[in-house]
Amino acid sequence: MASGFDQLRDHLFIEFPRLVTGIGIGSQPSTDIKVKAPADQPAPPEPVAKELPPAGGDPVAPKAVEDGGLQRVPEAVIFVEAAPDCELEKVRKRAQELTDTRVSLLRTGRFYGLQATTGGSTSFYTPFQFNLPEASAGTLGAVAEVAGKKYALCSNHAIAHNGRVPMGAPVVGPGTLDGPPKEVVGSLSHFIELKAVNWPPPPPPPSTGATPATRPKPQNTVDCALAEIPPQSNIFNDPNRREVKPLPGNMTLGTGVKKTGRTTGKTSSDVRILQWEGYIDMSFGSFYFEDMICVVGNEQPQTPTTKPPFIPFAAMGDSGALVLSNDLANQAVGLVTARAFCPDPGQYHGYVVVVCPINSVLQALAAKIPGASASAIMLSVNRNDLRPL
Repeated sequence: MASGFDQLRDHLFIEFPRLVTGIGIGSQPSTDIKVKAPADQPAPPEPVAKELPPAGGDPVAPKAVEDGGLQRVPEAVIFVEAAPDCELEKVRKRAQELTDTRVSLLRTGRFYGLQATTGGSTSFYTPFQFNLPEASAGTLGAVAEVAGKKYALCSNHAIAHNGRVPMGAPVVGPGTLDGPPKEVVGSLSHFIELKAVNWPPPPPPPSTGATPATRPKPQNTVDCALAEIPPQSNIFNDPNRREVKPLPGNMTLGTGVKKTGRTTGKTSSDVRILQWEGYIDMSFGSFYFEDMICVVGNEQPQTPTTKPPFIPFAAMGDSGALVLSNDLANQAVGLVTARAFCPDPGQYHGYVVVVCPINSVLQALAAKIPGASASAIMLSVNRNDLRPL
């Protein structure tokens, strides 16, 4: 029998295609949406919180997460459009029919890939942190070394545009959006193709007890690409680079993370959602992803004279930034991919940032490089990126 998480993802995307934008396992940074019951009906009781196993792999440890003094166990978090309460109540009710695990809703709208098409850079590491084709800008998150070659690691949607950028095209820094290019960082050599979801989607089951609907297919698990660095290049040969190891095992809710990106520079936050899946809109189409991580909360105040009042964990132009654990271990967690905004006053007010798990990234890229394996790929970053925030 399918787990509660399987049931949710198999039904909700198909039954509520205009409302549900993502589903994950985790803990919200604040309270969830309190959908009001009709005046003549009492509010339905909340189900007792239980451990919710992921759809595959090892179960999520039923470990409580510290949230402003409140201990929370993993719950099912459903990301929804900013629809009226009466519409969202239908989603909540259906979700509670599918699982007895606690369910919460978070209004975010749709998720968008974080390549930039306008604006300048605020990174401290100009020009060598960037990958910038003419039409977009992103962040070169790390240098990957394997099979005797060096590559700049980034997002597919920032430097490859899912195959629309010719193989061998130069990746330059700073990019064309940030001023005249000073140097060719590398040339596009590999990317993991994103597969568009089948359309139209399968119809929903005729009744609650019917055979589960099929969730959207195909599912993508990574958004990544490589630009090969010329052997004669000295761009990334400086003594300030340090190797970083991938985070071993399963991610834990509440893990502190940090990143250095083109647009927002150095920021920190924490992991609140595991096993996220849903749609991400790119400049070249919409794609369905699974097994992602979400970083939310801990948005950092800017100086009093700057606007907006908070710096999000990631913004447009930060795609491809390498997310690291915010401790002395400095283990690689994943690549910044997309985000959505939760505007609810009185609720969590901020961005939810989607991250591709680094182990999935390395496995996918290793399959593209002759003689490579995920464990053989060595990642390195500037040592300034390793300082805890």
